[in-house]
Amino acid sequence: ENYKNHDPRLYSHKLNGPGYRYEIAVGAFSREIVSLNGPFMAGNADLKIFRSNLKHKLGEDEKALADRGYRGDEKIVTNYDKEIDEKEKKKRSRELAFHENVNEYFKRWSCLTESHFRHSTMLHSNFVHAIAVIRQVDFRVANSSI
Repeated sequence: ENYKNHDPRLYSHKLNGPGYRYEIAVGAFSREIVSLNGPFMAGNADLKIFRSNLKHKLGEDEKALADRGYRGDEKIVTNYDKEIDEKEKKKRSRELAFHENVNEYFKRWSCLTESHFRHSTMLHSNFVHAIAVIRQVDFRVANSSI
């Protein structure tokens, strides 16, 4: 955050300070990051971010699994949908838990979490995209049969 020109749109209630938001989509079968969208100002709603990009990348018969913050779009399924049974709910919970592991991977990088990021928005985005590439390489190495 630029401390000389404070921008209230950067304030994150979740972080209790300035921050950016990113949308990270993980493939249900590949377990790899299939889309990375951002940065967005901290105040943007999940559904607004989804509708800005990822929704348009989904095929006609594809839907995205997301948490409660994304409810309200025909291209989203959640664990809160009324028509799902317990077996499907458990499957969705496992998928969402895996996605949380990917989110945690980003939080392990102190350049984004432990220090005040005092650089440009573009540089922040470059850091996040670099971490995504490193995560992909780590994931592929850990899951290779070599």
